[in-house]
Amino acid sequence: KPFVEKPVDADDHNIAIYYPSSAGGGCKKLFRKVGDRSSEFYPEINDIRRDGSYIYEEFIETQGTDVKMYTVGPDYGHAEARKSPTVDGKVERNADGK
Repeated sequence: KPFVEKPVDADDHNIAIYYPSSAGGGCKKLFRKVGDRSSEFYPEINDIRRDGSYIYEEFIETQGTDVKMYTVGPDYGHAEARKSPTVDGKVERNADGK
């Protein structure tokens, strides 16, 4: 730990990040934006889900920055950096809602 648990179904945005007990443990759940929130921390959850199929990845600490890839080609990639919703669970939007 820490590691990321993602549903195999790419349309399922219910992602979990599990933290080691040495860092206080717990689980941060990421989800599609509801109001101005897209994550919630659950200090009592320390066990992985066993109700479906998941992919497990190493959690890479980014100091609060999230990188979203929009386009990937053989010689081109377009991405944008933004504040990660794991920081405080809040989604920041501009006046256009983006």
